[in-house]
Amino acid sequence: AKIDSLPHLFVTSSDLRPFIKFIDSVCAINIGRLVKNQDSTMINNASGTYAKIFLSKTDDDISNGTILNDHLHIQILRL
Repeated sequence: AKIDSLPHLFVTSSDLRPFIKFIDSVCAINIGRLVKNQDSTMINNASGTYAKIFLSKTDDDISNGTILNDHLHIQILRL
C-alpha cells in the first residue's frame, strides 16, 4: 500500500528499545511496552515505558509551514 502524504507523528510500541527519531520530516516514536502485572497485591501494578508529547503550535505557524520539530517536546518515561 502507498501513502500519498506522510504523517507528522508516528507512534508505535514494540519490544525494541524506546526511541524518538525524525525521518523524512516524520517524528517516529517507539514507546516500548507498558505491561500490567497480574498480581494485584503489588503496590506498583504496571511496568514499562510511556511517552509524554507536548506540542506548541499556533494557527500562524501552520499557515507559514513551520517545521514540526521546532514546536515538539517528547519525553519517554519509565514506570
